[in-house]
Amino acid sequence: MVLSDQMPVLVLPETTLFPASFLPAIITAPAQIKLMHDVINGNRFLIVAMRKLHAKGQTPEPVACLGIPRIAVTAHDGSIRAVFQGLARVELEERLITKPYPIYTYQVLESPPFDTETVRELLDEVCNLVEENLVKGKLVPFASQVSTYAIPKVVPADATQSLITFLRSVDDPQQVTDFISSTLLRRAKHRQTLLETLNLEARLKLLLKFLNTELRNSKKRKNRPNELF
Repeated sequence: MVLSDQMPVLVLPETTLFPASFLPAIITAPAQIKLMHDVINGNRFLIVAMRKLHAKGQTPEPVACLGIPRIAVTAHDGSIRAVFQGLARVELEERLITKPYPIYTYQVLESPPFDTETVRELLDEVCNLVEENLVKGKLVPFASQVSTYAIPKVVPADATQSLITFLRSVDDPQQVTDFISSTLLRRAKHRQTLLETLNLEARLKLLLKFLNTELRNSKKRKNRPNELF
């Protein structure tokens, strides 16, 4: 399929869609509900971008993700419950239209070639860290996008094991790296940094750093039992 060189942009706060990953969201703003209806009734493609941190209005981060709504259900209050699938990193270029929702030109971003052996070593280190701390309950899957969905404090053991099995079954290191980034990192700034990092080796090194930060923060939360999850 030939894609248009311009796309509607759905701007969401502290929310990151990664390629080959899925993102749940609740759409409530009237302009964004119209965007969703137009996308669903049109070519079904859109760009999901994080709202620029500390910016006023709906200013998007320039690096975002081309995606498609795989599920979109209209609730009784008119809001839309959607699940987006990420397809490719993109960089927003020129804003063509502002209202009723933004439309931008864009370019697809490609990762440069990488050294397979180095990437495999880094990925093994990441997966080992993730597996060990998922089992211990120190990392919680799907706690990254907490603004619209309730995240359980305890993830069932079978769900944890399924996630571990999935990570070990995927051959594409880019997909595994992006999936972990999407599912296990709470801080929006960290997720956005990883989305912007095209070099896979550099992305894996950052992911290790951010996961260790997440583990340190998890320990602090555990030591403050009255803190909201």
